[in-house]
Amino acid sequence: MGKSLKGKELGWRKLSQLNLVILQDAFNQLATDTMREDCKSLLVDMLNRAVETELLNKNIAFGINTIIDNEEKEEKRILSNKEIDILLETSKGGQTYAFFIVALGTGMRMDEILGLTWDCIDFENGVIKVEKTLCYLPNNGNAIYEFHRPKTLQKMLFVLLGFRKFL
Repeated sequence: MGKSLKGKELGWRKLSQLNLVILQDAFNQLATDTMREDCKSLLVDMLNRAVETELLNKNIAFGINTIIDNEEKEEKRILSNKEIDILLETSKGGQTYAFFIVALGTGMRMDEILGLTWDCIDFENGVIKVEKTLCYLPNNGNAIYEFHRPKTLQKMLFVLLGFRKFL
């Protein structure tokens, strides 16, 4: 689960000894909300498996609070038109150009763009269908990449009308 939750707080405990107070205390010691959210996601999945195999009666990880808000939130900003021009001009002819065009034209997330295959693109109508995302799964130092469904259950469609000249 990551070195941050192993050790004296949790690593030695049996599943039957875990409770929400112990888990919340361990999570409160993690440095950021993002770390807490990532660890909770993994722990929920692990404890779901324990429930499925009847090692636990219920998954107590659902009650963990991951937001402590002790970190400064970086304010997101939009690129100016000049910055967009520089980005596109600099990347023109390179491997990242098409990626930037799609990202800027649709607002799609990186995992959605990397999950695109040719069957997702309707050049005739200028439409992209998001049916899968590319997910990175760490595996003992080896990268594993898998296609997963998008986070929203509905297929997402993006119209590329203004970006045909770049395609």
